[in-house]
This record gives sequence, C-alpha cells and structure tokens, in this order.
Amino acid sequence: MSGGIVKANKQSSNDYLSLTDSSSLRSTFLRNLEQSPRVLGSTGSRLLSGSTPDHSALETRFQDFFDAPSALLFNSGWDANVSFFSTVPQPGDWVIYDELVHASVHSGLRASRVDNKRRIPFRHNDPEGLREVLKQIDGKGTVFLSVESLYSMDGDFAPLPALLDVLDEYVTRDRQCVVVDEAHSTGVYGEQGRGITHALDEQGRMAVRLMTFGKAVGSSGGTSHILTLLMKAVLLCPLTIRSFLINFARPFIFSTAISHTSLIALHSAFDLLQSQEGDQVSQNVVNRADNVAPHRPVLTHQAIPRPSRSHRQTHSGSCPPISQYSLG
Repeated sequence: MSGGIVKANKQSSNDYLSLTDSSSLRSTFLRNLEQSPRVLGSTGSRLLSGSTPDHSALETRFQDFFDAPSALLFNSGWDANVSFFSTVPQPGDWVIYDELVHASVHSGLRASRVDNKRRIPFRHNDPEGLREVLKQIDGKGTVFLSVESLYSMDGDFAPLPALLDVLDEYVTRDRQCVVVDEAHSTGVYGEQGRGITHALDEQGRMAVRLMTFGKAVGSSGGTSHILTLLMKAVLLCPLTIRSFLINFARPFIFSTAISHTSLIALHSAFDLLQSQEGDQVSQNVVNRADNVAPHRPVLTHQAIPRPSRSHRQTHSGSCPPISQYSLG
C-alpha cells in the first residue's frame, strides 16, 4: 500500500523527470561541489557584491543553451515574473494576458505603473478572444502579450502560432513584446528540454522567456533535499531589458544572489539534461503520459500546436527600446 501511495504522490508532484531521485545527478553534484573553490553563500545582492564570475558563467551557459540574447538568474520564477511585470511595462503600454496566466503575473501587474484599463485578459487559449481584445486598444504604446506555453492545471498547450498570427494582424512588430512562461515545459519539451517555443522553432519571436528549475530540473519534493537548491529561474530577454531589471526590479535588487551551491547544482542538472540519460528521462515522461491518460493527447509532443507559416522563425522578437520610456 505504501508503495502505491508514493507512486501516486510522484504522479502529482512537480518533479516531472524524477531528478530528485537520480543517483547519477546526486553523484555529479557532490563531485562538482568537492571540486569547486567557492561553495557557500554569495555575500550579497547581485547589484552590490553578489555578482561573481560563476553567476555570469551560468547565465552565459543558459544564454547559449536556450538560444537567447541574454540571461538573468532569479531566485524563483515568482520573483522573475513579479520583477518583469512590475518594472518593464510603462504608463501608456498595454498588457494583454491569458485569463489563466500565473498568479505571479497578476502580482507584478498590480505593482506596475500600467493603468487597470490597459491590463486586459483574453479567453484562455482562444485566438478569437485575443482578437476581440486587440480590437479595443489604440495604436499607442508597447503591447505586451503574456501567456504560458503549457498550463499546469489543465495540461493544455497554448496555441502560440495562432496567437502570434492574430497579434501580427493588429500590432506592428516594433510595438510587440511577447512574454512566454515556460515553467512547466523546461526540461521536458524541445531538444534537451529547451521548451515548447524551441520545439516549435519559435524562440526568435518571443522577446522574453521564463525558464524555471523547480519543476522538471528538480523540485523540492523527493528524498534528495539538497535539490531544493535547484528551485531557481532564468529570464531570457534582450540585453537592454536585462540591464533595466538589474537596476530597477525590486525583487532582484533586494534579494541575496543565488548561492554558489545552487549554481553548482544547476550546472550538474543541465549536464544531465544534455546527456543521453537526460534524453531518456524526458522521453519517459511522455511515455507515462500516454499510458496514464491516453484520452488526453494534449500531454504529448504530438499535441503541440504547430506553426502555420514556416518562415516565422526568421523574425526576431524584441521589446521596443526601454530608453524611450520615462522613468520618473
């Protein structure tokens, strides 16, 4: 009976790839920990004394791995979303978001300077719902579109290509800023866990991507408590947004930087994801989804909505320059 309970709990946890039980990851982590000259603490916030070559090295690794213009580490996905949405959208901008987007987005928006009337939800995963909202907005300001690539509660994928097509109909590219939360696809979908936008070859259209490491890359559950060190996140974004967040995002400024122990744990986890073992554990998740819920094809790779136009990836996604904003 106890074995069945453990298995049931595992099916409902955030530990998608069962990395909290991975003996190879644990061994790699302990070996890297022993070899590292820096292990404990980080001495302060990134803006002051807490930014080290080790932090920069991991951000560079993520920038290259996820094919992004720059990367900025955060202590959690919540901190990253709150930092972005409370800081980057400015008065006169629009924030259009899926009605089921994560609570952290709402918390960020409540702290932002964007008027309530310019923060508008659209029906969940409905391109026509997005169209109805876009028809209401004027032709001024940046339009931020906030969605998740995979929604955890219903297990459904966002129809990203269709949503982008609708956005292009009503908003010129120079006014778009598409923000995608990949918290629930990181480590599972895309080549070596690069996410759904990568699986769709749409990463170039996303100005900002949030990748979190408290899910597939190693959640707080399980028997290996040291893997709580992996509950961090990285925001993939243009360099101007990265610099802006470092200097103006309060959750980033007033938080102690990620410890060296966590940096080592994340390197170890991504060493595994980029190995043959990582490919296998990712495929196992999809196989289990087929077995557990064959009537829910939304859980499989084949259910990811595909682009209607093959040339979309040639377009580069970026937010308008922040230098145009008033910071008063």
